[in-house]
Amino acid sequence: MILDDLNEMSNVPEFSYFLKSFVDEIASSQKPLPILLILVGIPDRIIDLTKNQPSVSRIFNVIEPSSMNNNESKEFFQKAFGSVAITTKPDVLPDLTHYSGGLPVLLHEVGDAVYWENSDNSIDKDDAIKGILRAAENVGRKYLDHQVYQTLRSETYRSILRRMGKIPLEAEFKRKELVKEMNDSECRNFDNFRRRMEELGVLVKGEVQGEYKFVNELFRLYVIIESKVTQLELQSVKLE
Repeated sequence: MILDDLNEMSNVPEFSYFLKSFVDEIASSQKPLPILLILVGIPDRIIDLTKNQPSVSRIFNVIEPSSMNNNESKEFFQKAFGSVAITTKPDVLPDLTHYSGGLPVLLHEVGDAVYWENSDNSIDKDDAIKGILRAAENVGRKYLDHQVYQTLRSETYRSILRRMGKIPLEAEFKRKELVKEMNDSECRNFDNFRRRMEELGVLVKGEVQGEYKFVNELFRLYVIIESKVTQLELQSVKLE
């Protein structure tokens, strides 16, 4: 039994209680039920569930699928669009692959957004740009905590996000490397931004002083996508 898209359920205490009682009842039954129960969601969902019922963390094993490589991501888009008789221009796949980061959730969001931007059964650069912009908005709204999403919509913080995305953001990054790329206004606001992101559970301190890392890969990729929004919007205007 696979339960997908737990966003609306993980914060409901009764759902956590149900999972615990369901498993306990099966375990104590004279005729155990042979069932595999799979919950599908981003890491934050299991955290929400265990806040309401700590035993949930002992019931489930957390399995994190590895990211897809570039060839696998290209194959995904080719097969997905090909299944509905849509072709892709040669210069489109690298963009779709790059902005998806190999994460299945982003592959689906980018692919779906690009599909709805297309009108002639052939994905070109214009479709890709508009689709990626739509996907970035969808990812922020659907997968980031509401408070995080609203905070990041601040124009001051969006400016910082875009600046962050212009340098390589690995699993861990250093503050001093970021501020070197920022203007005076961004530098003045960066520490407030950093503290706010720590409070909201987006960033945590690394093992070395001045080092930070994103709590999960989705946050990091959202920053990278958001950093490209202005550039893509400008490209979109030129194409129009």
